[in-house]
Amino acid sequence: MCKMRVESMGRFDPQRDPVVLSAKPVAVKIDFYPRFRVNGVEFGPFKSQMVELPTYAAVSILTRGLGEVA
Repeated sequence: MCKMRVESMGRFDPQRDPVVLSAKPVAVKIDFYPRFRVNGVEFGPFKSQMVELPTYAAVSILTRGLGEVA
């Protein structure tokens, strides 16, 4: 996600517009992560499993220390 100036709050989608990372798949081993939505896509919930996620979704999990790159 990035900080950005918006022209209209009515047209701004905070789950899609500030996403700057790619959708390139990344294999992630996840301990636990609840259901979440980013870039208009819903993921999870995950518990003790290995999954392939778009980079923008994987970073959300990895930066919280709840998974690791497989």
